[in-house]
Amino acid sequence: MASPPDLAGIEARLRRACRADETAVVDALAAECAGLPPVYPAARQRALAMIERARGQHSFIGDLNDLLHEFPLSSEEGQALMALAEALLRIPDAATIERLIAEKLQRGSWSERAGDADSLLGRIAAQALAAASRIASPPGQPGGFSAPPPRGCRPRSVSACPPATSSPRQEGKPR
Repeated sequence: MASPPDLAGIEARLRRACRADETAVVDALAAECAGLPPVYPAARQRALAMIERARGQHSFIGDLNDLLHEFPLSSEEGQALMALAEALLRIPDAATIERLIAEKLQRGSWSERAGDADSLLGRIAAQALAAASRIASPPGQPGGFSAPPPRGCRPRSVSACPPATSSPRQEGKPR
């Protein structure tokens, strides 16, 4: 049986690599994986099988191909989504993530895409992105993700929660 991963070591390694030169990190990882070539064909086959399964799973609302068709890389929206997908893997803090999402969502014509979508999934995704782009604000503009959440909404993380205090209901006072 394999031993459990060293999570602290993995986290430390990820933090070191976060702002490191990409070429140096890739070269180091490639060197580290040099002893693994016998595993490559099996890993490649497994990845291809997973891709084919994802592409083959059709639903009445649509599938992965519908999303790829709806937001091609030749479009402003497709480029924004690809930039988000790549960047979110490297950004360490929530504030930077929120600014990036707000910036990228402002780049697309999401509402137009929602009306022109060929599939239900494409329409739903475009409508959700259109709604998010109206909520998100680039840095320096009011509103957006950085504004306090509306009453009843939960903060993004536990660390964002205010310290616990007694509520009026607990003290016997009406709301």
